[in-house]
Amino acid sequence: MTFPVEVDAFVPRDFKEFSLRSKIRPAYISLSTLQSLPLDAKHAASREYALKIVEPSLYRHSERCYLFALAIAANGFPSGTPDVPQIPFAEFQDRLFHATILHDLGRMLAYEHLLHMDASIDPERLGDIVQSIMTHTLMLPRGSMTAVGMLLQLGAAFDMLGWDAFGEGSLNFLLNRETVYEIETAYPRGEQGHQVKEFVDKMTQEKPHCLILAGIPDLANRVAAINQLVVD
Repeated sequence: MTFPVEVDAFVPRDFKEFSLRSKIRPAYISLSTLQSLPLDAKHAASREYALKIVEPSLYRHSERCYLFALAIAANGFPSGTPDVPQIPFAEFQDRLFHATILHDLGRMLAYEHLLHMDASIDPERLGDIVQSIMTHTLMLPRGSMTAVGMLLQLGAAFDMLGWDAFGEGSLNFLLNRETVYEIETAYPRGEQGHQVKEFVDKMTQEKPHCLILAGIPDLANRVAAINQLVVD
């Protein structure tokens, strides 16, 4: 299994349109292959920062999001589409790691961390990461989103809700069950379902305008019902 040289920098927000453009097939890709991609000191700093702030079960959610997103990228994510700008895979992977690992900190903490870590960070790169975090729970029907934004959204939704995230069997084409099993075994879900339900229920009472409530319907109860995506 090899990773693409580059991917489409922008893809349709509409999930059906995105599905038609992509050539994703759920081929097996090992956890060791996904983890073989190089990470540098800045990636390690983001991982360390997230570990300090995010509850352990939700931190493991972020690690699974990253690995699921990489597996999707390797298995037919749109690339080379005529008239669509391309992003080199190394740059894409860099942004994807920071976006997935930091996404449960929220956009402001992620923004401050990235800027503190690298005061000269390219504004477009910073904007891509932060906007992807801000909008990853929103299923918007029109326009485009970046590759990082789409894969953060798909990785997070799949980890929370599995193959039926957007309707029965809607993500059957996305990820191989053996790949998912290896990732879940390395980063077990723990109490994630109950913790997410408690958080969403609290937001419903205290911040009914928050973005997570504008996303997938009945998210809290659906997440709480999932203990493991692939049972041994």
